[in-house]
Amino acid sequence: MILRLSCVFQASFVARYTPDRCRKHLHLSDTGITFVIQQLSDNPMAISTNILLKGVKGTINKQIVIRQFGSKTVLSGYPNFSNYKPSARQQRRNEIMRLANEEVRSIKADKALREAAQLRLNLPSNKLHHALLKECMLRLDSEVE
Repeated sequence: MILRLSCVFQASFVARYTPDRCRKHLHLSDTGITFVIQQLSDNPMAISTNILLKGVKGTINKQIVIRQFGSKTVLSGYPNFSNYKPSARQQRRNEIMRLANEEVRSIKADKALREAAQLRLNLPSNKLHHALLKECMLRLDSEVE
């Protein structure tokens, strides 16, 4: 649910959330800050215009994620990927990326191979990594198919 936050300072408590109540209090035990939350819709996030959260982003104790979208600060729950199972195509792409990164690392570690690749691709040294990665991924992708 989309939530509107207003911040008040109180003693620190453990975060409590009850979906059956329209008005809620979110107590952050590490910060000693309490947010008063008002339910606006069914999406699990909170939008804040509070000055204390201006420019703040990151996570709080792997429970809350703070993000910036334009001029708004959005608080949401920490994402849970414990049941995530990549598809066969995603697994194939991840494997290609892993192999390409290994190959690029080995090329960049050897000075002669690095200079040969730089001459062959006609690139400055600061753009070599991306070009090598692209080349390796295209070659590996065509080999897999």
